[in-house]
Amino acid sequence: MTIKEELTRKIAELQEQVDAIKDEPLKVTGRFKPKLDEVYWCLLSNGETVSTTHTGITPITQYSVWLMGNMYKTKADAVEARSKQLALVRVNDRIDELNAEQDWVADYSIENQQCKHHISTVTQCGDISSNRWFTSTPTSMFNVGTIETVNTLISEMDADIKTAIGWKESK
Repeated sequence: MTIKEELTRKIAELQEQVDAIKDEPLKVTGRFKPKLDEVYWCLLSNGETVSTTHTGITPITQYSVWLMGNMYKTKADAVEARSKQLALVRVNDRIDELNAEQDWVADYSIENQQCKHHISTVTQCGDISSNRWFTSTPTSMFNVGTIETVNTLISEMDADIKTAIGWKESK
């Protein structure tokens, strides 16, 4: 078999696969995408929850809302998302306040081996823990600062931290 024949065979196999799946809808996980004429809920910039119908008339606007993860199947889903967002804002604001009180600023330079802490996990029983790191930028939702800030944050904002990360009590 020649190279051309082999490539032609592989292209034919790929075309068969494309033909088999081309009419299947795109499966997106992690966020809701309404069908045409389906009602969905979203959050306005002031936090208000509103419902609207997916019309397809303003696809750029509606596509942008979807891209940002701001389309919800029910009002309850939208309200839960708003609660998580507001909790996230409150916790990050408090982190900023506590760090300012201690005059603490993260230094990511290699020369300075500054110890930094971040909230890392919530266990199944609801305990919040933290980890520390030295030079690299962490990927945690809550990059806190000193261990004192971590301890204050956990004691003051346990419920908001859990809400922001989507922790739910096991039943």
